[in-house]
Amino acid sequence: MYSTKPSFVYGFHGIDRDAAIHILNQEDNFRHSNNSYDWLGNGIYFWENNYQRAIQYAQENSKRSNSTIKTPFVLGAVLDLGNCLDLLAQKYIDYLSIAFNVLEQYLERENKLLPMNSAFGKSDFDE
Repeated sequence: MYSTKPSFVYGFHGIDRDAAIHILNQEDNFRHSNNSYDWLGNGIYFWENNYQRAIQYAQENSKRSNSTIKTPFVLGAVLDLGNCLDLLAQKYIDYLSIAFNVLEQYLERENKLLPMNSAFGKSDFDE
């Protein structure tokens, strides 16, 4: 049995045009997202095989008052999935369930609440 997914996928990243040009010219690197609402964790987010969703994200993000995206743009990349958390594979679904239980027990011992996701409100966008 293998533990890595032997495949490559196309990924698309919504970004500001000027930032994309700097990355393409190797003058800068992708910046890791580390927002409180990044429910998948810190990192660089790509839409797998979905250019349209990446540009939609960039356009929506550009409307936020604190957005760094002035001119919505999309960078494409060929990604090697390698050792990833594949939520279509049963062993990773099982792993996620175990990890959730461990987190829940830890937070209970620490007398802390489980984090909760919430949607963006109108306050996140210019009226």
